[in-house]
Parts: sequence; C-alpha cells; structure tokens
Amino acid sequence: MHRAAAFALSSCPSQSVAATWRGALSALLPGSSSSAATLSAVGAASRATRFASTTKDASTDLHNDSTLPTEHYVKAAAERLQVDPGIMKGIITPDRELTVQLVMSMENGELEQFTGYRVQHNDALGPFKGGVIYHPDVNIQSMRNLASLNTYKAALLNLPFGGSKGGVAIDPRDLTDRELQRLSRKWVQALAEVLGPKTDIPSSDIGTAERHMAWMFDQYSKINGFSPACVTGKPLDLHGCHGRDTAGGKGVYVAAREMAIASLAPKIEHSTYVVQGFGKIGGSASQFLHEAGGKIIAVSSSETATFNEDGLDIPALRAHAADQVSLIKDFPGGTRASSSEAGKAEGEGQSGGKGGRAGAVAKRRGAVAKR
Repeated sequence: MHRAAAFALSSCPSQSVAATWRGALSALLPGSSSSAATLSAVGAASRATRFASTTKDASTDLHNDSTLPTEHYVKAAAERLQVDPGIMKGIITPDRELTVQLVMSMENGELEQFTGYRVQHNDALGPFKGGVIYHPDVNIQSMRNLASLNTYKAALLNLPFGGSKGGVAIDPRDLTDRELQRLSRKWVQALAEVLGPKTDIPSSDIGTAERHMAWMFDQYSKINGFSPACVTGKPLDLHGCHGRDTAGGKGVYVAAREMAIASLAPKIEHSTYVVQGFGKIGGSASQFLHEAGGKIIAVSSSETATFNEDGLDIPALRAHAADQVSLIKDFPGGTRASSSEAGKAEGEGQSGGKGGRAGAVAKRRGAVAKR
C-alpha cells in the first residue's frame, strides 16, 4: 500500500480505501499526469490554507467546509471515491488539540497573559511534525488547517511523520528579545509532556527563527534531558542541519520547475516572476530562481515592494535587505512600489526578521506608561 494513504489506517478499517488517497488527488485534476496532479493538489491546498485566510473564530464548527479550506479538498477527493463518511471523519478529526495560557512578567514589571496552541492531527506514519507560529491571528482554527495539511504533505512525499502545528497569538515585534525568549520557554514548558523526538517535533515558522528553536531546545532539554532532536531549525552550532535555512525556498523553486515541466509551460530561464515575501523563504526562492536563469521583476514585503522590468539583481538585493526586509523599498536597483502593486504579500518570509520591532516595542512601552 502506498504510504500516501497510510495515515488513514489508524481509524480506517479498509486498507483498500486508504490506499486510494493518492489517486484521489489525481482525480481532482482530470487529464493531468499523476505526479503533476499530486503536486497541483498539494499546491491548491497550500493556497487555500494561506495563514491569513484561516483565522476565523475558534468556535466555528470543525467539519464546516467554509471554515477549513484544507478539508474542502480532502472531502472533494473522498466524494469522487465514494469514501464512507465514518472513515472521512476519522481522517479529518485531529488526534489532539491543546490550548494553554502563558502568564509571564514583562520588562516593565507587569504581568501579561498569552494564548498558545498545539494541534496534533495524525501520527499514523510517525511522530507529529510542524512549525510554531508567532502571529496576532493565531487561533485553534488556523492551527487545525495547517496541522492537517502537514499530515497530507508528509504522506504524499513518503515521509515518516504526522502533521501538527502550534503557536502563540502575539505580534513578536511587540516583544523585546528577553520577552520572546521567556515566551518561547513558557510555551515548551506548558506542552513538554506532548512534545519530543518520538512524539511531536516543533520547527520554526512564521514569526519564529533559529534563535526561538535554540531557546525551545534548551528548555526541553532542561526538563527531559539533552535532546537535540526535539526541535528542528536550530542554529548550526546547536546541532542544526546544513541547508535548513534555504530548504523552504528551494522547495518553492523545485515546485515551480517541476510544474513548468509537467504543464509544458515555459522553462525557468524563459519566465518572469514576482515574489511575495522576501525573508528566509522568499529570499532563498528568489536566489534559486535567479541562479536558474529566471527573471524576477518584483519582490515585496508586507509593507513595501521594489520593481525592475529588466529584472532585479537578487544577490545585491538580498545583501541590501539582509538586516531588515523592509529595506527593499530603498534598493537602488529597483523602483519603489506598494505591496498591492507587486501583489499583496503574506509575510511568511519575514520570520525572525527585525522588521521595525524596536519601534513597535517603544510604542507599546509608551502606551503602558500612559496607563
């Protein structure tokens, strides 16, 4: 049986039904080859699960198609295959959902309370695996979407992992470095019993980066003993992996290359691109596309963009914006534009960047002082 369907076995009595899931993704795109259809289906689910579109009220019905974009595609595949509704419920429903309250003292002496989440969708293939997001719009609904998508992606790619996702509803730019470290350690401490190399492995994501993973690694090791495999995305000198920082961007490049081949579209070197987000994912994706001969005419952050019809010098732009992604607006090799002109950016590439955090912290401290 293909492992793309193996995640269903923990709740599905019929292996033959479970084994048809990869075919179901192909069925969503009639007339396409199997590999192209699979890649397109995953891409469609990814687009549908853009973080900004999943931030609905946490009390919304878990099985409402309008509230779970990822679920929509899975149900569409199941309907084509006439899968039993009971089996579908077992596939869609997460194994575990946790909401924790993180109370901590801030540098101004006040106590603040933040809400943290972890959704563990399905671990039939292996330990749960998924990122930790720091973003104001984090809620249980968005975590359900993204955790399930991780399950399906791992299964389609024959990876021995299940899907999870977690985070804290906070704008990281509003916290100092010390407060971010305290928050990261609090999150691990609250969830330590359900995390671990053989249970659930967090990684960096929107609003988090290597330093957050280093703090989490240290905190988990304090509780459970030295465990370098408890998180991924750590710095290289703390048992990190070479290539981890560019892996997401390379995945974007490979997907673009393979889709061009499968759909008979122009090759990378004959195409122009606009990249939304220019942090660790968008920046590295732009670099790979540039090196392959692609012409990138615009890149954007959540606030601004730069444009050059003849193509941007990506290595020069990355060096220019190395310290702060918003500096792309001042790049001498491009023309300043708004994000809406270049295509509204989702901001996922700005994880861990400085991005005006000092100003936001100062503004929050001023508001506190006025109270």
